[in-house]
Amino acid sequence: MPDGIRVCQWGAFDAANYGDRLFPLIAEEQLTARLPGLELACYAPIGTATLPPGSPPLSPLVPGGGPLDRRRREYFAGHYDAILIGGGDLLRFDRSESGYGDADNEGPLRPYDAFLDFSWAETGPNILWNAPGVPFPFEPTRRMLVRMALSHVRYAAVRDETSRAYLLEAGVEEPVHVYPDTGILLAETIRRRVHPEKVRDLLPRGAGSNGRGLLCFQCSPGFLRREEELVAKSLARIAARRDLEIVLLPIGLCHGDQDALHLIQRASGDRFTLVEGLEAPLEIGAVIGACDFFVGSSLHGNLTALSFGIPHLVVNNPVPFVKLEGLIQMARLEEFRISGWEDLEDGFDRLAAAPRERWARAGDRLKAQVSEHFDRLADEISRSAAERRDPNGKVSRPRQATGQNIPLDAYDTIARLHEQLDDER
Repeated sequence: MPDGIRVCQWGAFDAANYGDRLFPLIAEEQLTARLPGLELACYAPIGTATLPPGSPPLSPLVPGGGPLDRRRREYFAGHYDAILIGGGDLLRFDRSESGYGDADNEGPLRPYDAFLDFSWAETGPNILWNAPGVPFPFEPTRRMLVRMALSHVRYAAVRDETSRAYLLEAGVEEPVHVYPDTGILLAETIRRRVHPEKVRDLLPRGAGSNGRGLLCFQCSPGFLRREEELVAKSLARIAARRDLEIVLLPIGLCHGDQDALHLIQRASGDRFTLVEGLEAPLEIGAVIGACDFFVGSSLHGNLTALSFGIPHLVVNNPVPFVKLEGLIQMARLEEFRISGWEDLEDGFDRLAAAPRERWARAGDRLKAQVSEHFDRLADEISRSAAERRDPNGKVSRPRQATGQNIPLDAYDTIARLHEQLDDER
C-alpha cells in the first residue's frame, strides 16, 4: 500500500442537518481502519460548520465561494489521490434549498453543481462516489451533462435503486452500484463516542424515570402539513394505550423541525417532552438510540433507529420521497410506512406487534453491505494512490482524462437550463 495516501471528501457537510454532518466521521473511521495512515480532509460549498469531534477538517470547496474553476480543479486533482463524493442528496443541478447552511442565512446559489462537475478533462482526478442520492429525475436537457460527469467517475455507487434508475434514464453506462446510505453504521459510532452517562443526561429531566417506554417522534413542517391537532391527538392515544412517553426531537434544523414540533407540543397541551437546544449530531443520535421506538420523516433519523435495532415507522407524505422509499425497500420494511397522519395509530399498532428482532436483522444486513462498499472504496483509493506515484514513491502529475473538452456553446446551454429550472420551481 502506498504511503501518505491523501483523500478529500465532498458533500453538504455545512448544512445544519443531522445526517449531512456525520458522513465525514463515518468515512474517517471506516477508511482509516482499512488504510492506516490515510489522511482525510472534507470540503463543502460554504465550508464552515461544527462537525462532530474526530471528524476531518472542513474547508470550502472554493475559498470565498463560487463555482469550481480550472485552477481549483487542478488543486484537487494534484493534491489528493482520490475525491470521495457523498453521501447525501448531492446528485442534482437545482438551486439551493431553503435553509441551506442554517435556517437564518441564505446559502450558496447552486451548492450542488460541483458534485456533478463535467469539466475535469484536463486534470483527470480519481473520483469515487460514497453512495450519494439522486432526489429526482434529471431533465432531458441535462442528461448530457450527467453523462459527461459520470465519464470522470472511477467508481459510482448510489444509495438506492431509484437513484440508479434516474442515472440510467439519463443514459449513463453501467456499472452503477447500489449500497445503503453509510449512516446505517451510526450506532457503532455513537456507542464508541457518547458515554452512557452522557446519554442519560441528554434526555429531558424525568424522561423515562417512571418506567414508561419512550417514543421518539420527529417531522418537518412540509410533512406536518398543518395537521398538528391530528398528530398530537394520535400520539396522545398511542402513549396512553402503550404506556409510553412521547419525546419530540428536532433533527433537521435547516428544515424547520423545531417549528413543526413546537406546534405539536402546543396542540398536545404541553403533555409531551420537547428536546430543545440539542444540535450536536452524535448527541441527537444518542437520544434516538436511548428510546424504544422512533416515528419520523427524517431519513437519518430512521437510519439511526435501524442501526440500533429500534422499531421505527417511516412517515412519507404527501408525495413519497425517493430517499425514504429507498430505505424502506432496502430494509424490506414496506409495511412500516405511513402516507397520511390518519394512519399513524394503526401503523404504530403494526410496529408494536412485530418482533423487535426484525429490525436488528435488517440493520445487520445493511451494515454488511456498507462494509463491503467501504472495502471497495479502500481498494480503489489504494489503487489510485499507487497509479499516481512513480517507481521512487513520489507523486506524479495527475493522469490525463480521456474525452474531448466541452465546446463553448455548452456553457450557454447550462445557463439556459438554469433559467428553465428556476421557472419550473
